Amino acid sequence: MIGLAERARESKLRLARHYVEVTLEARRVYRQGWDSSVSALAMLDAERAQVEQWLAWLSAEAPAHDEAARMLVMLMQEGGALLAMRLTASDMLTWHKHALTAARRLGDTAGEADHLTRTAVIQFTLGRTEESEAALRQAIDLAERFSHPHQLADGLLALEHRLSHKGELDSAQSAVRRALDLYAALGDEWGRQNCLYELGWIAVSRGRWSEAETFLRQCHAICLRLGDQIELASALNMLGTVMHKLGRHEESARVHAESLDLLQRLGDQRGAVNTLMGIAVAYDREANYPAAQDYYLRALAIARTFGNVGWEATILGNLGFSAYLEGRYADAALMLEESAALYRRQRWDYNLCVILANLIAAVLPMEDYQRARGALLEGMEIARSIAAEPLKATMVVAAVQTWAAAALAQPDAAAQRDMMAYAAVWSGMVLACPGAEQENRDEIEKLRPQMEAILGEDGFTALIKEGGESYIDEVIAGIVSVLRTSP
Repeated sequence: MIGLAERARESKLRLARHYVEVTLEARRVYRQGWDSSVSALAMLDAERAQVEQWLAWLSAEAPAHDEAARMLVMLMQEGGALLAMRLTASDMLTWHKHALTAARRLGDTAGEADHLTRTAVIQFTLGRTEESEAALRQAIDLAERFSHPHQLADGLLALEHRLSHKGELDSAQSAVRRALDLYAALGDEWGRQNCLYELGWIAVSRGRWSEAETFLRQCHAICLRLGDQIELASALNMLGTVMHKLGRHEESARVHAESLDLLQRLGDQRGAVNTLMGIAVAYDREANYPAAQDYYLRALAIARTFGNVGWEATILGNLGFSAYLEGRYADAALMLEESAALYRRQRWDYNLCVILANLIAAVLPMEDYQRARGALLEGMEIARSIAAEPLKATMVVAAVQTWAAAALAQPDAAAQRDMMAYAAVWSGMVLACPGAEQENRDEIEKLRPQMEAILGEDGFTALIKEGGESYIDEVIAGIVSVLRTSP
């Protein structure tokens, strides 16, 4: 005979099952795309308090009861992506960890691999890098050992995100292409669109803007077929950034506005962060720095609400660069150093390198040469290990700026000439480097009059030619050697 306690638990299980079904139905409606996405999120919002209540109950019951464990694993596996649009990263991490424990208890290796990957992704956004990498290694190993192709593809895609932020772009591209093949074999268009977006991101990191546009337009086409407005907004935002780099500024502004409109219709604050930053960058380009900084601060408030350390680091870096463009060098340096500290904590080496280059630009007008040299040495050590010519060229330009500024401050004419000669040789390498971006070349041209004034036009031209015959990795090794041995 069933006791009262057992009857009460069965009654609660029925209620929990109802709210699991509500969440999964919202996910099903969401996947219909377009206006259905808005309806799905409205369905979830209407029942969210109850869903969270029964999620907590299932988490408490799962360690001792199989049915509760199965419902918890299914809810977070199938409905987790939808819940993540509304809950904080910390809350999502808690629920995925409970689901992971439940999957292990049930011997569900597919569920275990799935929740390991999702846990790793959230830990990464929270800046818990070592935990994230350990969870991701476990997820990929588990998916391979037990032949779970979908979980393997998800793990590889998450691995790509981590590798690209470390600057390991070749390995990142290999991981995402392998994931793309798996998703294609599974007929998973949602997975394919995510892979194409990440391939676009890798191309952006390499400074290959036309290649990036190709991948992002392929992603955009799949998003349109699926009606996936969240990913469509992300693709549009990245396309806006690429168009800005290609000089198509009006088109860039239009697609950024379209992206933000989509996200506002869905009430997706998290997705709005990147688009707000894209709009801010456009205002920076127009030298409307107060407007740019207002958009950055709006994005920063959202990032901090969701506890996303990566976003926070990126926005602080952009705010710092905006302050630098405005001429507020001390403020810029403080924000850039705060951004650099967050990137170091996450070990996002590629992003850290960019921030260090901007920090150098901010401290040089204050004649803080030692601070510039410290940032330069750190950035050079990182850049030499990353297979991305645009990034390496950016760091060499930072070295040119540092040496040219320090040379002008030198009272001794011979020392001044020696330092400016180094700057000229390094400038020649940048001008000859196929991977250097136009903005790198523009910075060199700005410094040309200073270098010619000290070296003479013929002397400068000869040194530029000498530098043009050098390889970028040789130049970086030389700069590191000079930084370590010279006072």
